[in-house]
Amino acid sequence: FSDVLACMKSALAALGMQLHVCNGNALPSTLAQCLNQAVQSKPAAVVTDSINYTLAPTAFAALGSAKIPVVLTGQGYPKAGNDTLSYISYDGTKMLSLAADSIIADSQGKAKVLIAQIKDTPFTANQITKGAVPEFKSHCPGCKVTVVGSTTAQYSQFTTLVATAMTKNSSIDYALPQYDSTITGVVQGLNPVQATSRVKMASTTATLAGLQDVSSGKLIADVGFNTYEYGYADVDQALRMALKQPVIQNEVVPLKVFTPSNVKGLQITTTGASSGDWYGTPHGYVKGFEKLWGVSG
Repeated sequence: FSDVLACMKSALAALGMQLHVCNGNALPSTLAQCLNQAVQSKPAAVVTDSINYTLAPTAFAALGSAKIPVVLTGQGYPKAGNDTLSYISYDGTKMLSLAADSIIADSQGKAKVLIAQIKDTPFTANQITKGAVPEFKSHCPGCKVTVVGSTTAQYSQFTTLVATAMTKNSSIDYALPQYDSTITGVVQGLNPVQATSRVKMASTTATLAGLQDVSSGKLIADVGFNTYEYGYADVDQALRMALKQPVIQNEVVPLKVFTPSNVKGLQITTTGASSGDWYGTPHGYVKGFEKLWGVSG
């Protein structure tokens, strides 16, 4: 989310506005404190990152009562948005389907795959149950799929879950950690059974660490979404709500499959990660949004 924050700050600066950040640390109590703080400070809008409404329903309701618009990001589009509550998201189901495709292609339709699933919310869980798993079933009848699952708060469980799955089925030759943040737990689970060198991996979210792994050959693919454009879309949705303008109901945030061949020449650094350049230049959407907002020619 740090890349998205940087982009939001840049977008808001063009409007003479500021961004105030509160880290909920994925903990319901801390998240509630952040939202309650927003009720007191009365911002033009609140944007949350991958936070399900059910984690702090009372605090979210307080924002509604205070007539402070809320944009929930990274939760899909569960229902129509309005000027009180709306959504901006990437297509997580498609993102995991593309990661599955990379394994199908690399294995020539013969992969024995271990998937590490994040079960925090319906949005994260469905990326596997409605994305990766059906993709393997439809396009790789020769593939065998095993799924283990945990939550963000219990990432450490993946080490044991993966090691146990590998012990039960030593023929597994591919792993699909749902997000780059899951890779470490999966690798730690492969280590005890000495499978790190023979098990190929693909992942998603295309973080800096993920693309470094693609560049070095540790990942065969990493599917990501343009966090820079995502940040501008977040700001645009918040502005629409604050101004009582029609909200976007299904923003299309571009996805890209990064492979060892197409990362060559990319600036795989902190600067590159926050620039949006990984997804192509020039950034036409920046001028597009600023023109829409009336701050550029």
